[in-house]
Amino acid sequence: YIDVTAVGTDLLEDVSCWHLPAYDSLSDHKAIEFDIALNSNSPSNDDDSCIFNLKKANWKLFYDSSKYLLSSISDLIVSCQNPESLHDLAKELISIEIRNDALINSNVTDDPPFTIHEIDAVINKLKLKKAPGPDSIPNEVVKKLHEMYPDLFLIVFNSCLRLKTFPRCWKKARIILIPKVNAVRVPNLDNLRCISLLSTLGKCFERLIINRVAWRLYKDNYFNKNQFGFMPQKCTEDALVKLNEIVLKGKKRNLHTILVFLDIKGAFDNAWWPGILSLLKRSNIPGNLFAVISSFLKDRSVTLSLGHSSKEKLLNKGCPQGSVSGPFLWNVIINDFLEKILAFSSCETIAFADDLLLCFQGKSFPDLSRQAQFTLDFASTWTKNYKLEFNAVKSKVMILERRENNVLTGNLTLNGFSLDCVKELKYLGIVLDKSLESSPTLMMRGISQGRNTSFDIRKEKDFLGKN
Repeated sequence: YIDVTAVGTDLLEDVSCWHLPAYDSLSDHKAIEFDIALNSNSPSNDDDSCIFNLKKANWKLFYDSSKYLLSSISDLIVSCQNPESLHDLAKELISIEIRNDALINSNVTDDPPFTIHEIDAVINKLKLKKAPGPDSIPNEVVKKLHEMYPDLFLIVFNSCLRLKTFPRCWKKARIILIPKVNAVRVPNLDNLRCISLLSTLGKCFERLIINRVAWRLYKDNYFNKNQFGFMPQKCTEDALVKLNEIVLKGKKRNLHTILVFLDIKGAFDNAWWPGILSLLKRSNIPGNLFAVISSFLKDRSVTLSLGHSSKEKLLNKGCPQGSVSGPFLWNVIINDFLEKILAFSSCETIAFADDLLLCFQGKSFPDLSRQAQFTLDFASTWTKNYKLEFNAVKSKVMILERRENNVLTGNLTLNGFSLDCVKELKYLGIVLDKSLESSPTLMMRGISQGRNTSFDIRKEKDFLGKN
C-alpha cells in the first residue's frame, strides 16, 4: 500500500524535508514526517479575506455592537463638506477623490438626491449566496444592515452624489480565473475566463447612478433602434427577427444581399474612457451624475492572487467587467457607431453587444460591393477614433445572391486584410447557412443540448404576437 500526505497550496511553500522516519510507527502504516515553518517568509497574500458564517450569525449582537458606531459615522457623513475630510473621518466606509476633469460641465444642473424607495429597490434585488468583493462583505450583510438601519445607505449614497465622487475602495476588483467550457487543458491564457468580484456597496451605487442616466437617455430616445443587446424589452430573438425581415425584403425585391459580420478585438476590455465621457457629455446628463461616472472611470485597479503571490494592476480603459454599468457604457459607444453608419451609408445594421452586422442590398452586385467597401473603410476609421480595432480574422462575409454565377471572393477588406466569405456562420447562437437564399423564411439550425433543431423565426414572431 502507498501512504500519501496531501498539502494545500497555501502551505506548500512552508513545508519541507519530507521523509520516512527510521522508527517503528506501531501501526500498519509508516509515518511521514516533514518540517513546517511557523513564521513563513512567503509573500503576503492580499486575498486573505475573512469569510462570514452567515448561517450562525447573531444578528441581534451585530445590531447592538454596530448601532453606536454607525450612528456616529452617519452624523459625520451628513456634516461633511469636503471629500478629503470625509476620507479621513470615515476611512474605509467611503474613499473620496473628485476627478478634476476638463470634461465636467459645470453649467449642467444636478440631479436631486436619491429617495429611500430607490435605495430599497436596489438593495432588495440583491441575490443571496453570491461571492463577495475585496471587502468580503456579502449581500446578506448588506441587506441586514439596510433592514436594521434604513437611512444608513441613503446617507452614504447621497453623500457620494453630493460630493460627485465614486469611492476608491469600491473601484478595486478581485480577479478569479475560471477555465472556459470545453477548453483544451493546456497552460494558455486564452483558455481562462476572468471574473471580476466587486464590492456590493459599489455595485448598488452604480445601479442607482445608471438607473438615473438610463431613464433620461431612454426617455429622449437616445439609443439607436437597431441595438438589441443589454436593452430593455429586447433580446436575441428580436435581432434575429430583424435579420429575417431584411432577408425577406431582399427575396421579394429580387436583390443581392451581402451580410458582413464584424468582430471587435477585445471589445469591452478596450473601451476608451475619454470616448465614453465625451459621448455622455453630449447627451447633457445632469452634472453630478456625469461627475460620478467620471470618478468611477478613474483609478480603477484589479488584483489577481495565485497561491502566495498577488499582483495588482491599475486600469486606464475598458468597461469594468463584473460591474453594473459596463454593458450600459458599452452601449453608449456602439450607439455612436450605429448613428454614424446610419448617416454615412444606406445599409441596415444590427448590433447585439459587441456583435455587429452590416446588411447591404441592391440589384447591381459591383455597385453593392463598392458600397460595402466604402462603409467598411468608414467603420475602420471610426474604431481608430475610439481606440478600438476590428478583428479581420474573425470578421466574416456571407453572400445571398439572385443567381449562382455571381461570386464575391476576396473583394472586401478590413484594415488591409481580406475578409473570408463563408457559406455557414454561427450568429447569436444560431447557425446561418445558404438556405437563406432559397427559403422564404429564415430557417436556422440552433445548437441546443447537442441536437440540431430547425425553426421558423417568422412563425415564432407571429405566434408570440397572437398570444
